[in-house]
Amino acid sequence: MSKAIFSTTSSFFQQGSTTYYLTGLEFGENYDSIETTDTNTTGDGKEYLGGRAERTFKADIIMDVSASDCTMNSSLATTASFEGKTYAGLGTLLTKTVQGSIDDAVKVSYDGRFNGAVTVTNKP
Repeated sequence: MSKAIFSTTSSFFQQGSTTYYLTGLEFGENYDSIETTDTNTTGDGKEYLGGRAERTFKADIIMDVSASDCTMNSSLATTASFEGKTYAGLGTLLTKTVQGSIDDAVKVSYDGRFNGAVTVTNKP
Protein backbone atom coordinates (compact mmCIF):
# COMPACT_ATOMS: atom_id res chain seq x y z
CA MET A 1 0.00 0.00 0.00
CA SER A 2 1.43 3.37 -0.96
CA LYS A 3 1.02 6.59 0.99
CA ALA A 4 1.61 10.16 -0.01
CA ILE A 5 0.82 13.61 1.35
CA PHE A 6 -0.72 16.09 -1.10
CA SER A 7 -1.79 19.73 -1.28
CA THR A 8 -5.43 20.48 -0.52
CA THR A 9 -5.90 22.33 -3.82
CA SER A 10 -5.59 19.20 -5.98
CA SER A 11 -6.61 16.55 -3.48
CA PHE A 12 -10.07 15.77 -2.21
CA PHE A 13 -12.25 13.03 -0.80
CA GLN A 14 -15.91 13.00 -1.78
CA GLN A 15 -18.66 10.86 -0.31
CA GLY A 16 -22.05 11.33 -1.91
CA SER A 17 -22.33 15.07 -2.59
CA THR A 18 -20.04 16.21 0.27
CA THR A 19 -16.42 17.11 -0.48
CA TYR A 20 -13.55 17.15 2.04
CA TYR A 21 -9.96 18.22 1.44
CA LEU A 22 -7.22 15.67 2.03
CA THR A 23 -3.97 15.93 3.91
CA GLY A 24 -3.07 12.32 3.11
CA LEU A 25 -4.35 9.33 1.18
CA GLU A 26 -3.58 5.63 0.96
CA PHE A 27 -4.96 3.29 -1.69
CA GLY A 28 -4.41 -0.47 -1.59
CA GLU A 29 -5.17 -3.26 -4.01
CA ASN A 30 -4.81 -6.92 -3.11
CA TYR A 31 -5.85 -9.96 -5.16
CA ASP A 32 -6.88 -13.34 -3.82
CA SER A 33 -5.53 -16.48 -5.40
CA ILE A 34 -7.32 -19.71 -6.15
CA GLU A 35 -5.32 -22.88 -5.73
CA THR A 36 -5.78 -25.19 -8.74
CA THR A 37 -3.23 -27.87 -7.89
CA ASP A 38 -4.38 -31.33 -8.95
CA THR A 39 -2.89 -34.72 -9.78
CA ASN A 40 -1.77 -33.43 -13.19
CA THR A 41 0.38 -30.65 -11.67
CA THR A 42 4.03 -31.24 -12.54
CA GLY A 43 6.78 -31.01 -9.95
CA ASP A 44 6.28 -30.31 -6.26
CA GLY A 45 4.88 -26.77 -6.63
CA LYS A 46 1.31 -25.62 -6.37
CA GLU A 47 -0.65 -23.94 -9.19
CA TYR A 48 -2.79 -20.82 -8.79
CA LEU A 49 -5.22 -18.65 -10.70
CA GLY A 50 -5.67 -14.97 -9.95
CA GLY A 51 -8.73 -14.19 -7.86
CA ARG A 52 -10.81 -11.13 -7.04
CA ALA A 53 -9.45 -7.78 -5.92
CA GLU A 54 -9.95 -6.12 -2.55
CA ARG A 55 -9.41 -2.37 -2.79
CA THR A 56 -8.95 -0.35 0.38
CA PHE A 57 -8.39 3.32 1.12
CA LYS A 58 -7.54 5.63 3.99
CA ALA A 59 -8.46 9.30 3.71
CA ASP A 60 -6.90 11.81 6.14
CA ILE A 61 -8.82 15.08 6.21
CA ILE A 62 -8.92 18.33 8.17
CA MET A 63 -12.46 18.58 9.53
CA ASP A 64 -14.09 21.96 10.04
CA VAL A 65 -15.93 21.90 13.38
CA SER A 66 -19.21 22.75 11.61
CA ALA A 67 -18.80 20.04 8.94
CA SER A 68 -20.80 16.84 9.07
CA ASP A 69 -18.96 13.57 9.58
CA CYS A 70 -18.81 11.14 6.69
CA THR A 71 -21.43 8.38 6.70
CA MET A 72 -20.10 5.17 8.22
CA ASN A 73 -20.96 1.56 7.32
CA SER A 74 -23.02 2.41 4.24
CA SER A 75 -22.15 1.86 0.56
CA LEU A 76 -22.10 5.29 -1.13
CA ALA A 77 -20.55 6.88 -4.20
CA THR A 78 -16.97 7.61 -3.13
CA THR A 79 -14.19 9.47 -4.94
CA ALA A 80 -10.61 10.10 -3.83
CA SER A 81 -8.39 12.31 -5.99
CA PHE A 82 -4.77 13.35 -5.61
CA GLU A 83 -2.08 14.75 -7.88
CA GLY A 84 -4.08 14.07 -11.04
CA LYS A 85 -5.14 10.48 -10.27
CA THR A 86 -8.74 9.76 -9.26
CA TYR A 87 -10.25 6.59 -7.80
CA ALA A 88 -14.06 6.32 -7.89
CA GLY A 89 -16.58 3.64 -6.99
CA LEU A 90 -18.97 2.52 -4.28
CA GLY A 91 -17.16 2.80 -0.97
CA THR A 92 -17.93 1.82 2.59
CA LEU A 93 -16.23 3.60 5.48
CA LEU A 94 -15.46 1.15 8.27
CA THR A 95 -13.16 2.98 10.72
CA LYS A 96 -12.97 6.59 11.92
CA THR A 97 -10.17 8.04 14.05
CA VAL A 98 -10.36 11.64 15.32
CA GLN A 99 -7.38 13.64 16.61
CA GLY A 100 -7.50 17.15 17.98
CA SER A 101 -5.84 19.50 20.39
CA ILE A 102 -6.43 23.02 21.66
CA ASP A 103 -3.89 24.61 19.31
CA ASP A 104 -4.45 22.49 16.19
CA ALA A 105 -7.13 21.59 13.65
CA VAL A 106 -9.32 18.54 14.08
CA LYS A 107 -7.87 15.73 11.96
CA VAL A 108 -10.02 12.78 10.95
CA SER A 109 -8.88 9.55 9.31
CA TYR A 110 -11.36 7.26 7.60
CA ASP A 111 -10.53 3.70 6.51
CA GLY A 112 -12.76 1.92 4.04
CA ARG A 113 -13.18 -0.51 1.18
CA PHE A 114 -14.39 -0.08 -2.35
CA ASN A 115 -17.20 -2.47 -3.29
CA GLY A 116 -16.88 -3.98 -6.77
CA ALA A 117 -15.23 -2.11 -9.62
CA VAL A 118 -13.11 1.00 -9.16
CA THR A 119 -12.62 3.50 -11.98
CA VAL A 120 -9.12 5.00 -12.11
CA THR A 121 -8.54 8.09 -14.23
CA ASN A 122 -5.43 10.18 -14.86
CA LYS A 123 -5.30 13.85 -15.75
CA PRO A 124 -3.29 14.45 -18.92
